[in-house]
Amino acid sequence: MESSTTVVSNQGSRTQTPTQDDDAMKPFQALSIEVNDDHRSDLVDNSIFDKRGVLIQFLNSNCTGAPHVFGGMRLAITDINKVPAYLSKYRRLVKQHAVYALMQHFKEMQCGAGAAEELYTDDFGMTFTVATVTGHGALLNPGKRQEGPLFFCHFPALVEPVILTHSDWNARVEGEAVHMINCYVSIQPPHLRRSMVIKKYLSDQAALCENAKATMALAQKAATTTPASSYAPAKKVKMSSMTTPYSNHHVPTMTREEVRKMRVENSANRELDSLRNEVRNLKGQLLPTPPLPIVKPIVWPSHNRCPEMPDE
Repeated sequence: MESSTTVVSNQGSRTQTPTQDDDAMKPFQALSIEVNDDHRSDLVDNSIFDKRGVLIQFLNSNCTGAPHVFGGMRLAITDINKVPAYLSKYRRLVKQHAVYALMQHFKEMQCGAGAAEELYTDDFGMTFTVATVTGHGALLNPGKRQEGPLFFCHFPALVEPVILTHSDWNARVEGEAVHMINCYVSIQPPHLRRSMVIKKYLSDQAALCENAKATMALAQKAATTTPASSYAPAKKVKMSSMTTPYSNHHVPTMTREEVRKMRVENSANRELDSLRNEVRNLKGQLLPTPPLPIVKPIVWPSHNRCPEMPDE
């Protein structure tokens, strides 16, 4: 005869017989975080509760007196060897989440970085490191930081996951250990921002081209609008008294005005050649514009304005 088990709850006692399927599902149920609406908040990203993979923590040092780590998110990918390729493929999506969290951090800390600007995602800088390194991996960092570059993810002896949940075999709870990635996101002052420096350089080059065009136009206008009365009379050419086979021919000469006009034309030609060289150099500096990659349609979650991260 099968024995029964008494389960005590808030509603009282009841008698039930556990089944084999319930015992088999307990370890898998322990891997998921039991979350209700009271656990979710604007201070914690929903992916922390919904995903079961690698953790990403956001770091920034623009705010004086604020902690460097200000937020984070979680991915669905669990294999540390696939993390560099995943971050490379979905870099812009991760950057949108990081920038959104950073702007919220700036508002909470009353930080004035970028407050009076119309900022875009490309104005922010972002880089990654792996935080869950072993002791040997940490010693390889010359800066004495407990982190390493992303290529450490491909060497098992240099990385080690961090334990999130300890195992309890009596309660049939399995342990959980994942890796953590550091995501450094920051914004530079406008005069030091790379995009602004390039924009100013191109603007200066365009201004130089416009000045050269204006100078050439003025030179041509001055050469063509000189009044005829300003021309000096031509001097008579004195013939040599020596008898030569060419004594009957007059040697052609140029007046001062003709010499001046020729010099102006030569100067205009040189400026035109210089302008052509500058335009040719500017054309050579243009960056290639490859076609945009084809991505999945963006799905906007309810907790913020950032798209959902894909699983793989």
